[in-house]
Amino acid sequence: MTGAGMLHETRLETPRWPLIKPITSLLRAPLLRHFKRAEYIGFEYSEYLCKRYGWRQGALQDLRMRERFELVICYDVMQYLNATEARRAVDNLARVCRGALYFGALTSEDWQHNCDQSRTHEIEGLRTGAWYRRQLQRHFEPLGLGMWLRRKAPLSLWEMDRSQPC
Repeated sequence: MTGAGMLHETRLETPRWPLIKPITSLLRAPLLRHFKRAEYIGFEYSEYLCKRYGWRQGALQDLRMRERFELVICYDVMQYLNATEARRAVDNLARVCRGALYFGALTSEDWQHNCDQSRTHEIEGLRTGAWYRRQLQRHFEPLGLGMWLRRKAPLSLWEMDRSQPC
């Protein structure tokens, strides 16, 4: 099942969502097709990109939004933050997310075994997937395929919907 399908199954409405690191994501168009009433908000660190595309500018670890969103997409951002900044960023994601989080980050294992190193620049201090899971599980329930559900979300997860290690 796709991430959009998983989100649809949670029965969450998705009128608005922020996309952290919007320039690299191919998720915007498919999600807007699936969630016809959705509103997309781009959030990016680069002042230039924000001016060019009309996105909001800021650093994820210092995120100060009053808004809450049914779906938050954070992809290919966290590996650039140090551990303290990344912990604050996860706390901020949890603060603005009232439903589902789609999360992706390059891990040390991905660098060693999965990514094409000729097309990806090396990043100092990559963390393990276990490190990210520990941080995310403080606020979110893992669903699998990069999807996480906010622990305070107003719905129940059935046992077989949860991601469990083998």
